[in-house]
Amino acid sequence: MNGSSDITSYRHIWRLSWPIILSNLTLPLVGAVDVAMMGHLSHPAFVGAVGLGSLLFSLIYLGAGFLRMGTTGFTARAFGEENRPEIIAIILRALIIAAGLGLLGIVSSPVWLEAVQGFISASQRTEGLMTVYISIRIYELPAALINTALMGWFFGQQQMKTAMVHMVIVNLINIILNFMFVIQMGRDVDGVAFASVLAQYAGLGYFGLIMLMRRSELGLFSSGLNRQKIADRAGWIAFAKIGRDLGIRTVLIWAIEALLLSETAEMGEGELASMHIILTLFNFIAYGLDGFAHAAEALVGMMIGGRDPRKLKQVIWRGLMLSGGCAVGFAVFLFVADSLILGLMTSQTELRNLVLSHWLWVVLIPPASFLAFQMDGIFIGASEGRMMRNTTLACFTIFVLMMGLVSGLGLDGLLLAFIVYLVARGILLMLCLPVIYAAAQMPAAQKQPQE
Repeated sequence: MNGSSDITSYRHIWRLSWPIILSNLTLPLVGAVDVAMMGHLSHPAFVGAVGLGSLLFSLIYLGAGFLRMGTTGFTARAFGEENRPEIIAIILRALIIAAGLGLLGIVSSPVWLEAVQGFISASQRTEGLMTVYISIRIYELPAALINTALMGWFFGQQQMKTAMVHMVIVNLINIILNFMFVIQMGRDVDGVAFASVLAQYAGLGYFGLIMLMRRSELGLFSSGLNRQKIADRAGWIAFAKIGRDLGIRTVLIWAIEALLLSETAEMGEGELASMHIILTLFNFIAYGLDGFAHAAEALVGMMIGGRDPRKLKQVIWRGLMLSGGCAVGFAVFLFVADSLILGLMTSQTELRNLVLSHWLWVVLIPPASFLAFQMDGIFIGASEGRMMRNTTLACFTIFVLMMGLVSGLGLDGLLLAFIVYLVARGILLMLCLPVIYAAAQMPAAQKQPQE
């Protein structure tokens, strides 16, 4: 197996995690800058149009998340097996799927754009601006989806710094172009949309340059690659299965947040705004803890591919210790910096006080969620999408039942149900760990994702 003797050490896991944690911090900045640019224009319709349009693209990219997660798991396993031809075949299959989905999205955009317009109820001006925004941003899909697949490929080979530079480049170019188009050139939603499109193609150019410069190291254009390997039916079926399973899982996770917002919308504007702030903080926490999950994806797949159950257990438990320690640190920071955090997020005294009255739930989110995030990374690395799908379905059911039980407790009840759901996600996957350990003991030919 590739790797040094300290491949399972805390230091190595941290070395893989910190680039992702750092680059993830740039992700929320793009959305914040988009809103800030539109917020300084003459009408609130500009903000609403970008917000609604961005929501659509968030759903698209969530649905296509299997391109990143599936590619990471398959690549990490082949990396552990030292199967270079398969590593190359994996990325070529992923690139074909990504490019095909991106082009399909562009060609079919008139159909689903009409569907979006019929589903969303907004002012005529907002809908018109949203249509302009979506009609421009749609052209980023091929580049964005290809970038997603390449990100997973580099993750699977533990090339985290390469992925980090990509994310920073895309997000910083996006922010810089926002200022150029909107502030200097006087554009509105079209400027924000063009900035996003150009940033994605700049990121694709970076990945292309990296692959060209490092083609020997990455094994590109190797003599061991052949068309039969790329066209291998089992490889395509594996992608289809994990795409199906992770797609269902993604819809369920999205539905839980949608239910939280829907329920609080019925309670009142203050409760809805409070839940939006809390979920925003939840996403920040997830971005931070995801660094350890991505490290787990790469290392777990490598250990399964290399058939090393002892090191697999070390990687899993040491990753859990680091992620858990970070979660405790987040909780302490949230506890002591509540006023500072909320002061940055809202200037409305009444809203700030309402969120503060439920702040204990926010403090509990990191320790309640770290196990779920880390287990996700472990099972992605093992390409076990079926178990992730089934456990998420079970947790969705638990969440819905909890909502019914605590329906009279208002916002506290909803947040309690959310915390229980997060804990359950981690525990149920943790109970399935013996399957992951067993996978590392199987002969390579038998280690295929389950139906």
